[in-house]
Order: sequence, then structure tokens, then C-alpha cells
Amino acid sequence: MQGFRVFDKKEGKYSNEEFYIDKDGELFIVSSTDLNNCDFMLQLDEADPERYIVERSTGLKDKNGVDIFENDVLKGGIYLEYDVRWDYDINAWNFGCANLSEFEVIGTKHTEK
Repeated sequence: MQGFRVFDKKEGKYSNEEFYIDKDGELFIVSSTDLNNCDFMLQLDEADPERYIVERSTGLKDKNGVDIFENDVLKGGIYLEYDVRWDYDINAWNFGCANLSEFEVIGTKHTEK
């Protein structure tokens, strides 16, 4: 599992491009890799921060074993639906629920459920 996924606002869907995030949090598109005489070369193109939304993985899975990411919509338990988000007040993922084993990912806030 990758630690993040990227939503392309221009295309209206999650990107299939390969991305890299540097130590400063800058997003780059991996445009090419080249193995030349056993040397590994990676070309990175800066990604437009207005076009792409980076969504971090929570490192957790729903009741069906699906990875849970930021902005996923969960369904189950005592709540009908709940958006996954980072709560900066408590520095933790906020799921609005206590038991993730009752919840499943049914979509994201960017896509229809």
C-alpha cells in the first residue's frame, strides 16, 4: 500500500500517474525512469498544487480489508456515513466512530457513493 493517493481535480478522478512527495511536502509526477548502464535515473516534473489533492493513508483497513484514506466516506455502526479527516486539535485521524470493524469504505468526498 502506498502512503497516499492523488485526486486530479481537472480530470475528476484519482490519478494513475506515479507521484513522489519530497521532504518539504512538494508533489512531483514521475515522468520517466531510465536504467542506463546499471545507473538508475528518475525524472520528476513538478505537479500543479491547484490541480491535485494528496490524500494520506490512515494505515487502517475497513471491515472488508480495504485501505482507508483521508476523505473516504465510511458507512456502518451508529453513524450512517462519516468522512475520514485529520483532526488538528487532537493530532489524530477522526473517524467519528469507535469500532472500525463495523465500517466499510463506500466512496470518497470526491466521487459518488
